[in-house]
Amino acid sequence: MDVLEVYPALQAAPAPLRDRLKDEGVAAAASAGQIVFEPQSFAVHYPFLIEGAARVLKVGSTSRDTL
Repeated sequence: MDVLEVYPALQAAPAPLRDRLKDEGVAAAASAGQIVFEPQSFAVHYPFLIEGAARVLKVGSTSRDTL
């Protein structure tokens, strides 16, 4: 499935950006409970969820930092 079909708002992005997403984007599957990325890698990879659900959890130094 094409990410531009799932996220129609991306059609408004400049053509070079859409082309780069098509050319360099990598499809990946993840199993339930699998860690897909860590906070330090978020700037390197940006996930676009095509199917299923994702849970985001951040644990900080206090209970108020837990999401």
